[in-house]
Amino acid sequence: MNEKTIEVSGLYFTRANIFGCYLPTRTSIESVLVKIPDKRNKRKICERSNELVELHSQCLDIPDSFFDDWVCTIEYRVEKTDRDRKYNLDKKLTVIMLHQACIAGLDGRGIARNSFIKNWFEGMLGGFDHDTQKLRKMLGNTLECVHNRSKPIEKYKNVKLEPLTSREKECPEYVTARMLFESFQEQICLILQYNSLMLSFEYQIYQLIYEGFKLTEGIKDKTCINVCTKCNVHFESKKRPSIKICNPCKNRSAEQKKVSRRIDRGSWVPIGTGKCGGGCESLKIKINTFSSCLKCYISNS
Repeated sequence: MNEKTIEVSGLYFTRANIFGCYLPTRTSIESVLVKIPDKRNKRKICERSNELVELHSQCLDIPDSFFDDWVCTIEYRVEKTDRDRKYNLDKKLTVIMLHQACIAGLDGRGIARNSFIKNWFEGMLGGFDHDTQKLRKMLGNTLECVHNRSKPIEKYKNVKLEPLTSREKECPEYVTARMLFESFQEQICLILQYNSLMLSFEYQIYQLIYEGFKLTEGIKDKTCINVCTKCNVHFESKKRPSIKICNPCKNRSAEQKKVSRRIDRGSWVPIGTGKCGGGCESLKIKINTFSSCLKCYISNS
């Protein structure tokens, strides 16, 4: 797939040509970098971005001729020639998604670009894996309703993913991609109620996602990539999603607590938790009888 590099903050970010548009955009990259003040950590963000671009662009490396005719009549298949089985599963999911876009009368190229933007942001901000689990649950419930009629379809056809986090809301391009993705899923849920081909594709998606989870669960001593909630930098761990803070931030926090314990509190005595009236106006912080936290009490003494 055709690639280019773009210089942002003195670093070179790879961008892939996704059906006529080079992604991620400068705006997307800057919205992630803005929270990373340290140059060394910015370099880590750049490396992570380039890895994600290569990963997700491979799954969208599909000939443009795929869209020349009604794609549902084209016998395009993903051959199992790659050593990475997970990659093959992801590419199959992409091909099915483009078939679904055609049935729904939507622009397949636009859907593909939107999918890339969404996946890139979730890899950078830390929500990619959780999204897949929610999607699998939604598809499973929908299929059960359609096949068995055991539950009303209305209960699941408008199922939403997890609400946007405050960090995600700061990235406009991701917010738009999420909205378009949810709209696409809602249309699929409506169409599959009367279109057997759409229902067949949806069932294949469920099977592929299930196979992907089985494949992941079968890996022993797997390393997970998390995003630190304090410094917003990626780090590796053996557990997920319980670990939210990287070791450097954890160590800094522990050191700050040690320093805090060594501070001479003088006559400051905490009486409970509330809003500080001593200047910082922090909420849910330990305060004394004058509604002042320890930090403000010392600075005002």
